[in-house]
Formats: sequence, C-alpha cells, structure tokens
Amino acid sequence: MRAFKATLLSSISHSRASIPRNGVSSLSKLFTTSHPDSKSKDSLMAETDRARLREFLDGKCKSGKIDLHEAFYFFDYMIHMKPTPPMSSFGILLTALVKNKHYADVISLQTRMNSVGLVPNFITLNILINCCCKMSRVCDGFVVFGALLRRGFNPSNVTFTCLIKGLFTEGRIMEATRFLNKMISFGCRPNVVTFATLIHGLCRSDNTIVALQLHEQVVNGNSKYGVTCKPNVVWYGSIIDGLCKDGFTDKAKELFLEMKRNGILADAVTYTSLIHGLCCVGDWEEAKSLFIEMLNQGVQPTIVTFNVLLDELCKNGKMDEANKLYKVMIQRGFQPDTYTYTILMDGYCLVGRIHEAKKLFVSMANKGCLPDVVSYNILIDGYCKKKK
Repeated sequence: MRAFKATLLSSISHSRASIPRNGVSSLSKLFTTSHPDSKSKDSLMAETDRARLREFLDGKCKSGKIDLHEAFYFFDYMIHMKPTPPMSSFGILLTALVKNKHYADVISLQTRMNSVGLVPNFITLNILINCCCKMSRVCDGFVVFGALLRRGFNPSNVTFTCLIKGLFTEGRIMEATRFLNKMISFGCRPNVVTFATLIHGLCRSDNTIVALQLHEQVVNGNSKYGVTCKPNVVWYGSIIDGLCKDGFTDKAKELFLEMKRNGILADAVTYTSLIHGLCCVGDWEEAKSLFIEMLNQGVQPTIVTFNVLLDELCKNGKMDEANKLYKVMIQRGFQPDTYTYTILMDGYCLVGRIHEAKKLFVSMANKGCLPDVVSYNILIDGYCKKKK
C-alpha cells in the first residue's frame, strides 16, 4: 500500500510525463492539479463536424449503440475543439462505452483527457470508479474515491454501490459489508440498488442466511442501518436463488409469494431459480405448474429455463415429454446449446434408446454446436451399457 501511495505522489509531481494505458500510475495521473495547455490540431471544427458530434452524443451514445472506432474518432475531435466541450459531453461518451463494457478503454481515455488538461468532474470520476471495479481493480477504485473526496465532492449512492460490488467481486465479503457503515457515516443513505447489490453479493458468496436476515430487518425497518427499503426483483431473485441452491426450497417459495403480494413481477431469472429448486427436491408437478404460470404472465423463458426442465424429465426417463418440450423450445426460436444436447443424449441412453442419442450427437455437430468431453463420455457409456 505504501508503494502504491508513493506511485501516486510521484505521478502528481510529474504530470507532464507520458501516461501508460494501464496500471496504477496511469490512474493516479488523473488527479494532478496542473493544467498543461492543449494545442488544437485544427483551429476550429467545421460546423458540419459539430453537427455530427451532436448527433453522435444525443443519438448513438444515449442509445448505447456505438462503434468503438467511431467513439475514438469523436473523442479525438472533442479534446481538440476550441472551446472545449463541457465535461458532461465527455461523460455521455464514456457512459456509452461503459454500457458496451469497454472498461479499459474508458480508463485510457480518461488518462488522455488529463494529459491535455481536462479535469474530471464528479460524474466522470464515478464512471472511472465503476470501470476499476468492473475490471477487479478495486484498489485503483479506492484511489479514485480518495481523489473524489479531495476535490470536495460528496460521494453518492452510485459511488458506494460500485465499490461494494467491486469488493464482493474480489471476494472481500467483510470489507463490503463494513463499507456500508462507511457509507452511512458520510450521510449517504443506502437505497434499493445498494441493498440489492449487498444481498446479491452475500448470496453469491454462500451467505444466503445472512442475506435473508438483512432482508427481513430492512423490510421491517429494524435494521442497524436505520433504513426501511422496498426490495426490487434483483433483491428477491438473489435470495430465492440462494435459498434454492442451499436446499431451502420451502422458504424460497414463501419469499416468492411475498414478492408477488408486494406487486413485484418475477423475471425469467427468478422463475428459473425456483423451478430449478423445485426440480432438485423432486417436485416436478409444481415446477411444471410454475413454468406454465411463467408463460401465462408473459415472461419469456431462457435457454437455461428449458435446460432445467429438460434435465428433470430426462433424469426420470420421461423422454417423450422431454422431446415435446424440446420442440416447444425450437418453436420459440431458441437454439439448443451443448448442454441441451448432452441432457437429451443422457436421457436417451438412460432408457436404452442409444440410436436416438447418436442421432442427436450427429445433428449437434451439423448445427455447429461442438460436442464436449461430457457428450462423448455419455455416448461411449451408452454403447458400453448396451453391449452388456
């Protein structure tokens, strides 16, 4: 950590030095206080180019449908414009890149902005924190957080939530939960997104019971954080998924009903989690009923939903039903993946219909879905059992 701070201090005193694309030193250079003059390549951008820029920012960037090369092209225009566009314009471009998961490129562009004397504002600093956390560089994210504080900005829910999510991504569970206390000490009240992030992280790290306790405390208004919050679908879905994976299907069903009573519509992920949980405890009829409810509610199933149902049918040798469901899946426009084929092949081998399994094996290769080692093993095992 001392070496890290030394790098930061060194970079501040050498703000005119070249800035590498990646690494801690490139981040620390974003927070220099010097403002070197920037000479424009051209004296003024032509009005047509300005119009194109406005169209790009207001149209493509806000819709998130941008090409990386096009984004670099307009970024180059912007940093050489006189007068320089407001920082909010850069924020629009950077946000669009984040939506397309170009996190490293956003960091690179922000270092370039600093190299021409453009000082990041609150929004662009938050964007940078988010990118660091998305790239599992939470330490760098906290460097930016420190710079944000030194500039006199008050961190927001977005700032804290990004860092909490980043800590969970790196498996730093205790630090993530403690950081929520830090958030409150700054006078920033956690919102539904913050709690949903915290609960999702707890469930993904095998702390579902802790997440459930937090849920009950926050919903009932008796948490130590002094905050009452109405959960969203991500919040509920995370706990339901965690409970099902831990074998607490009855509790998951209770929470699912609670969610519906509160007027929150379940999404495909939540339905699939509960369907999978019901299948795991052998409750096929209720799983099937829930799938029908899902369709009636207009919730589009995913390939994962179909695979879960197919797996349950095939494990129980119900190949005729599995075949019907497979056809429904195809009719709905889903392309089977390797796992789908493997499930069906295993089911056919289980009931001794090795010829059907072989046909599937051949068809998956013909459709560009490459078999994996499990696919081969299932077919080999099926032939061996057939000979016995």
